[in-house]
Formats: sequence, C-alpha cells, structure tokens
Amino acid sequence: MSSPLLTQQVSRNTAIRGGVPLHSLAHPWHIALTVSVNADRHRLYQALTLPEYMEAWVRLPRAHCQEVAATCTAESYRIVGRSGDGTEVSIGGTYRVSRRSKIVFTWKRGGASTLLPSLVMIRLLGDFARSTLYLAHSGLASKAEYAWQMEFWERSLGRLQALF
Repeated sequence: MSSPLLTQQVSRNTAIRGGVPLHSLAHPWHIALTVSVNADRHRLYQALTLPEYMEAWVRLPRAHCQEVAATCTAESYRIVGRSGDGTEVSIGGTYRVSRRSKIVFTWKRGGASTLLPSLVMIRLLGDFARSTLYLAHSGLASKAEYAWQMEFWERSLGRLQALF
C-alpha cells in the first residue's frame, strides 16, 4: 500500500541534536510519525477510539487480505487481526490518558517476544477541517519488533488518511 502520497504525508521525526537523531536519544527503538488528516479533532478522536472505526483503518504488516475486530472499554482496548493466510495477531492495552487532544496507552502485541508493554502517545492538533496527528511509540524491545510496528503504523495511518 506504499504510495508517493503516503510518503509525502507521513514523516518520521528526524530532528538532530548534537549529530544524534532525537528519536534515538530516548530509546533505540522509538517510532515518531506525523500525519495530516482531513478531519476535525473530534472526528479523528472517534476514529482512533471507537471499535467500528478502528476496524476500518487498522492494517497488519505484510497482510494482503485481512479482517480486523476491535473492542474497547473506557479503560482498555483489544484488536484482533487475521491475515489472508489465517495468521492471527492480537494487540491490546490500557488507556492511561484519553482526551480529545491526547491519547496515551500501553501496547502489547500477543505472541511477541517483548516482556513489557510498550507505550503509545498520540497528540491531535487542529480544528475544523484538518488535524495533525503526532504519534510516538516507545519501549520497543528489538529491531524486529520496531520493524513490525513501523510497518503497522505506516500502513494503518495511511489508511486512516484515505478514509477522510
């Protein structure tokens, strides 16, 4: 699903301090993405937190044909995806902050080798017809987990953009 449009609108945080990329200062496996979406903050917040909307934009890495089911409560969420070859992936966690402009939640991929959940922070800026989504995913345990999560977020955020 990689396209020139996606690569222009999804950018990695590559600011540099003292010759070292900022994202590598906190943790060696840190994801920082920025996406511009044609939707107001309230609509975008709903798309990120309501199960029926999450199912429309979540995309698994390397899966061509897939179905996604999501469930959410005020405190937690769970996403289960199945690829065309029958492989099942589950992702779950708990919300630490859930406001219209900021969402912070733990993130644990079922079956992954990580011992502790990682942490995702999403900030939404903007009003009316356009919003900017800033995503930071930290605490990833390995290069392989980083690669999987990076592909997940790039594909999923690209799909989220396309919905609006």
